[in-house]
Amino acid sequence: MKRITFLGILIIALFLVSGFGCSKQKESAENIIDETQADQIEKSETIIDELKELNEGRVLVDRVRYAQAGNPPFDFTNVVFHQKSGNGYKVEVNSDKDVKVEIMTDKDCILKGQGDKYNIISEDEGKEIIIMGEKYEGENRNLCAGATAAGNGQVEIKFKVTELV
Repeated sequence: MKRITFLGILIIALFLVSGFGCSKQKESAENIIDETQADQIEKSETIIDELKELNEGRVLVDRVRYAQAGNPPFDFTNVVFHQKSGNGYKVEVNSDKDVKVEIMTDKDCILKGQGDKYNIISEDEGKEIIIMGEKYEGENRNLCAGATAAGNGQVEIKFKVTELV
C-alpha cells in the first residue's frame, strides 16, 4: 500500500514538474499578448496618421467629465478654454446619452451655475456634437463649453477642444 501511494505521489510530482500540458497554454498566452500589442500599435499608427492629416492648431482641452442626469445642478459639467484673437475653435463632445452643449463666455458660465440669466454663443444637442467657432477678431477671451445631461443616471461626457488657426 505504501508503494502504491509513493508511486502515485511520484507520478503526480513528475507530471507537475515536467509541465505536461502547459506548453500550449504558454504559447497561446504569448500569442494573445502579441496580438493585443499589434492591435495597439495599429491603433496608435492610425491616430498618428489622422493627426498628420488635420491642419488644425493645438488641442486646448481633452477631458472626460461625469454628470448625474436628472439631478440638477449635478447634471451640468463644463470645461473652460482660451480663445486667442484671430483664431477659431472646434469643440467635439461625445457622450453615451443625449446632452445639450452650450458655448458661452466664462462669466456666463458662472451666471448659469448661479441660476441667473446668461448669454449663449452657440448650442447643439445629441450624442456626438461638433461645434465650430469662427475666428474672433476682438481681444483674447476665455470660453466655456458646458454640457447638460438628459435622462437619468451617470453620463460620461468627453470634451475635446482644438484651436483653429
